[in-house]
Amino acid sequence: MSEAFQLAIDPYILCLPNPCNSLEEIESFVDTLLGWSSTLQQKNSNILISDAARIALLEDGEYPHQHRLRDLMRIHKCEVADPETVGRLTQSLLDRTPSLEAFYGVNSILIDPAKSSIMPDAFFKRLKDNTRNALIEMLVIVSAEQNADCSHIEKHIFLATSDDLIDKDNDLTEIECVSELHDWQWLTEPLHDLPTMPATIEGKLPLVFSHYSFLHQLGIWHVWNNASDEQAAIDAINLCIEEIVNTGATGISKINFRLGTYFLESVRAQSFGSRSDYARVLIESCARITLDIPKNPVKPFRESANSMRQKRRHDGALAFRTHLTKKGVGFRLMLWKLSDGTIEFANVGCKGELVIL
Repeated sequence: MSEAFQLAIDPYILCLPNPCNSLEEIESFVDTLLGWSSTLQQKNSNILISDAARIALLEDGEYPHQHRLRDLMRIHKCEVADPETVGRLTQSLLDRTPSLEAFYGVNSILIDPAKSSIMPDAFFKRLKDNTRNALIEMLVIVSAEQNADCSHIEKHIFLATSDDLIDKDNDLTEIECVSELHDWQWLTEPLHDLPTMPATIEGKLPLVFSHYSFLHQLGIWHVWNNASDEQAAIDAINLCIEEIVNTGATGISKINFRLGTYFLESVRAQSFGSRSDYARVLIESCARITLDIPKNPVKPFRESANSMRQKRRHDGALAFRTHLTKKGVGFRLMLWKLSDGTIEFANVGCKGELVIL
């Protein structure tokens, strides 16, 4: 995932429901954390939680909550995950390096809580005092960075939060912050100019509620990220699958898929990593094959030009091929179908070099 994308963490995600009166409440807490597990596993993900939020969660008694979590899950018979898994996810969020402040080169800031507000104010009211201030400080830092805009690089910053404030009459897409800033201390040298203080800082941040909500905000091309790593490619294909399904296609079912050892290497070699038009064709072709509605016919890959026998791998997987582009070079996608039905996307090649890897 490109460094142009940052994901700031709403500390509320880490707050156990208190009081917790139902299975639905504890399941919502657990589901939110589990929903971000894929993002946490991204090698290059810029997931940022502030040092101020870590300290505030401790001061407000919101963390650690391992024993309380175990008791709540037992009392309400919550079986969506075990407490140890949820605890590890929580700790992995808190242990992110660098912190939000360090990522932006900030040592500390001073704001006037009496002249600070968040809209919708429900984000503010659901937190205890110290954690409220920590959330405002985090939003002020991010807003100041957005307003500075000194890098000439388009940056996308999102707030990861829970979806418990959303209902059918409330299409929540962003959070707004207004605060009076009185002091700003850099870790080392200043990274951009600051307004004369005291200064009013205003900003808006788009909201994302899950890993796939985040991917949808980024879009397939940015998720693909030049085929830089396997998880980015898998996420892009899965996102395209979801888009196809959401168009209302009927009578389809998803087939498990994986990427072959040489898939990304061949993709980049044939410019399907860096060219958005090529990439979109490849991603959609993979997605439609996994839904068994291929864009072009998927045909057996023969042992040779003069043979009618389909190529078979040592593990019994059968070889197939399909067109990606028919004009110009004429690229093809090669794939294996394993005995359990899983599809393995093998490699991309041009028509004159019909090889499956």
